[in-house]
Amino acid sequence: MDTLIHLAFVVNPIHDLKEMHSIDVDGTKNVLRAAKISRIKKILLTSSTMVYGAWPDNPLLTEESSLRGHPTYYYNRDKVEIEQICQAFIKENPDILFTIIRPCLVLGPNVNHFYSRILNWPILPLIDGNNPPIQFVHEDDVARAYLAILKKGKKGIFNIVGKGTLKWKEVIEISGKPALAIPRLLIYPIMNALWKLRFPLIESPADILDFIKYPWVASGEKAEREFGFVAKYSSKETLKIFLKSQK
Repeated sequence: MDTLIHLAFVVNPIHDLKEMHSIDVDGTKNVLRAAKISRIKKILLTSSTMVYGAWPDNPLLTEESSLRGHPTYYYNRDKVEIEQICQAFIKENPDILFTIIRPCLVLGPNVNHFYSRILNWPILPLIDGNNPPIQFVHEDDVARAYLAILKKGKKGIFNIVGKGTLKWKEVIEISGKPALAIPRLLIYPIMNALWKLRFPLIESPADILDFIKYPWVASGEKAEREFGFVAKYSSKETLKIFLKSQK
């Protein structure tokens, strides 16, 4: 075997934090251990631009930006830890061509994860009235990025993002849903309570709402510069294609 592509992560939050950590973090350790034993030559691991975290002071994020993650959201904490484990592995195994890609929010006709299903809520919130920029990448563009990286033998870390951004309120309008400005002090405790009660419509703790409250827009310039990747679809086109597939 020449190449290993690691995609085995729990994306949708589960209530058992230890199990999620075991699958994502310990599972990655097992994958890397097996790759070394099997003398794999190339490893391509999927991370996320979520590792940068959603913060009010975020600039345009590059691959060199700090991985600030999220103070309480365990998916982000685990993703940051996974990248740290990978960096240690890279130092110990410089002969392996190791690539980490960080896609932004992935949407498309075949996408069905908890974040995409937020758009099914009857009313979409503007947390504290905030209206941050949001970016999406089409699932086909992510696949194209994988192929380009593997064909050209690129190592390193690359953000994979769609063209342009949308304001969160514009996302709501395109989704055809009403927007409601809600204070954080009201919606966060309510959503967390419903999450603990396993209310069907609530698929994550309230921490995820920070990602529609604060900006976390990443630059795709490095991928374009180093292996010519430019997304075919804009964030707006990707959103519309996804919403059309849901009808």
